Amino acid sequence: MPSEQPQDLNKLVAEMRADRDEWRAAHKEMQYHLVRLMERHDELMAEHKELKKQHIDLEGLTKQVAENNIRISRILEVHDYNIDELDARLRRLEKRRRGDLA
Repeated sequence: MPSEQPQDLNKLVAEMRADRDEWRAAHKEMQYHLVRLMERHDELMAEHKELKKQHIDLEGLTKQVAENNIRISRILEVHDYNIDELDARLRRLEKRRRGDLA
């Protein structure tokens, strides 16, 4: 029996070393993934910041369009314009700008 104890101990130490090496490899892989997640988080935060800025810009433009629509409505209420005539004039101006008409 005494000769089996060192073999059992050696076997146990070898198993523990294998477990330790496996744990270290798993830990290293986890660290790699954690770093990638942190990098991706930074990228997403930068994109979020840009989208938020664009959203604010879009809100400003939407507000300007609404204000312009109100102004146009007031002008049309005050002046006796024929909407169809104004629309036709606008289409002619747009065509002229594109170069469709001389």
